[in-house]
Amino acid sequence: MTDKRIKKEIEVPVSVTIIKDMLKEEGFKTFLVGGAVRDSLTGDKIKDFDLATDATPDRIKECLSKYKHFNILEIGEQFGIINVVSFDGEFEIATFREEEGYSDGRRPDEVKFSTIDKDVLRRDLTMNALFYDLETREIVDLVGGVQDLEDKIVATVGNAEDRFEEDRLRVLRAIRFACRFDAELDIDVDESISKNNSLYLVSKERIKDEFIKCLKTTKFVSKLNDLLEEFDLVDQIFPSLYFEELPVTASRDLVVSLAFSLLDNDVKKLAKSLNKLTYKTKDINKICFLIKSVTLDERNSLSLKKEMAKSKVSLFEFCEFHTLLKSNNHVEHIVDIDLLNAFLKFEPSVTGESLLSEGFRPGPEVGKEIVRREFDIFCEMVEKEKGA
Repeated sequence: MTDKRIKKEIEVPVSVTIIKDMLKEEGFKTFLVGGAVRDSLTGDKIKDFDLATDATPDRIKECLSKYKHFNILEIGEQFGIINVVSFDGEFEIATFREEEGYSDGRRPDEVKFSTIDKDVLRRDLTMNALFYDLETREIVDLVGGVQDLEDKIVATVGNAEDRFEEDRLRVLRAIRFACRFDAELDIDVDESISKNNSLYLVSKERIKDEFIKCLKTTKFVSKLNDLLEEFDLVDQIFPSLYFEELPVTASRDLVVSLAFSLLDNDVKKLAKSLNKLTYKTKDINKICFLIKSVTLDERNSLSLKKEMAKSKVSLFEFCEFHTLLKSNNHVEHIVDIDLLNAFLKFEPSVTGESLLSEGFRPGPEVGKEIVRREFDIFCEMVEKEKGA
């Protein structure tokens, strides 16, 4: 194992410095770890400042309890993790540890507090296994992660099969970082996934969350499509659904991208399936409405307008979705531009009250008359768009 150190200035929140200083007073070392260190090297904005230390959870709590502005959460203490909420954010502080056994395919059966050189061996990818010494202002690289990042190689810490067996979700994580950085999978990683692509024991919610991260962080959608197909992962991400490739020209908007890729599914079945896959109800409603909107014509304009309002699909989502259909030449699903323009301008205006004031009697005829009049109004709007 190498011990490469690189001088680097990383700006950290005030609370991180306070935590480091308080633990230092008791003789402990504190490191920034993981994504924060990686992102400092790639120039990306750091989102989470996770910390690692040789102090045990009890000592961490003992030290930090002296600072009244820290709210200490103990939800992960059994795994050696303390979360601290402060005036400038929430910070995870993990004790260096070794882990053994992953019978549930996610969490270790046994945790033993250890040292930095043992702790690094339990991490997933070399680019995510970098430490930053907050005292010396140095990146500490024990597994060649800096070089892999520079070479755009996604490699695991140690044997790929072992890392993936500990948590099968790491299969998707490896693909996510390959697509984010336009990197190549290490031969060991490629062969391991080819040999076993199973996401066995991974919960539907975790698969969904990781897929969304893939979609939102990738800068190379075509690469994501290729890797999902190469390793035959789509059926595990969207079981029993027809899934077309993600649109290469779209923004990373979840609703628009999934409406495009799941376009050829029955919306009722789709809604039930996405619900089981733990997608949010608000996103499911939007996705299903966008798919329904390809059936737009004069006859259903009123009902679709009401559904659009109910689904809370934004003007941006609606326009981007239909632009995608056209730019990707989905001939059978492209809605006439005059219809679309009229639909966006169309606002139902005929009310039951107005019809009653005209002499209509309460009953089914009122509803039928509303539909008839709104149909005529919409048809006039379409004709105006055609003549514009």
